Amino acid sequence: MTVDEAYQKIEQQREKKDKRVVDLNRNIIFDHKEQGIECIQSISGCEHDIAEQIYELYHNKIEEIRNKKAEEKAQKQQYIPKCPTCGSPDIKKITGGKRWITTGIFGLGSSNLGKTMECNNCGYKW
Repeated sequence: MTVDEAYQKIEQQREKKDKRVVDLNRNIIFDHKEQGIECIQSISGCEHDIAEQIYELYHNKIEEIRNKKAEEKAQKQQYIPKCPTCGSPDIKKITGGKRWITTGIFGLGSSNLGKTMECNNCGYKW
């Protein structure tokens, strides 16, 4: 039996939602190599060396997915605006109407004049 044939048998069982495939996924995710290889052998009926190659294929796929998710998470965190004073991401936009009203009431002494954002944590405006 070749690696491709064994892999196809496993994928067929995955489509049938075989419990052994769920066990295989769990063993791969938690890096239980020997148990994963045993699951592959029980599903496909292949030899140990072929099962080991298939285990490595699945393990590499899981690692790629983990790395991609970590990169996406880092990119999302990178673009969160924060207060320049306290670093809090709890900020809000000062609307144009609010700036007009406070400038009309307080004139040039308005704290909103020329500001667009306000921190809900420390009250800093920029």
